[in-house]
Amino acid sequence: MARAFLPVASRGGRSQWLGSSRALSRAITQAMKQVLLTGASGCTLSKCAIPLLEATRDKFDFLVEGKTALQIHADGSSTWWTFAGGAANALLRRRLHGKFTWSRFDDLSIELGSGEPEPIDEAEFVATDEMDELEVRFSSELKFGSCLPQAPLLQTIRSRIYDADGTALALHEPRVIVRTLDDE
Repeated sequence: MARAFLPVASRGGRSQWLGSSRALSRAITQAMKQVLLTGASGCTLSKCAIPLLEATRDKFDFLVEGKTALQIHADGSSTWWTFAGGAANALLRRRLHGKFTWSRFDDLSIELGSGEPEPIDEAEFVATDEMDELEVRFSSELKFGSCLPQAPLLQTIRSRIYDADGTALALHEPRVIVRTLDDE
């Protein structure tokens, strides 16, 4: 078995390149969730990694197999732990954005501003024919984008930046609601 040894970074583990990474897929984030649920990483962990994995698993002790988790924080904000991947969460966040004081997403979750989250209505996730500001920005950067009619342009952009299948899977999974009494 090949092993890789990495020295501890003197600058706190920051990446040494500019820019951000691509969004993780649903398959990768679901695999991450499985490691959090079971502790089985599929590889040999170092002495440093073992307690880090256990501490991370403790922080996610509210996760349930086959369900997403809506974690409601003491300040009234919430985090929807979908483990759906970045492209699916981008689409989910896009549809939820106007319902909360603020929202942001990553590969694993969608953070929602203050207020008690309403039940999420799947009907709101029907695609529209109107472009949002992210889609407009991508259309201006798409090579030959100005040559395409609106419908194929939207289809091309949305297939690149959103994951409709992952979104649908996250919406159809049952949700567990977890209330956090005091945030760390």
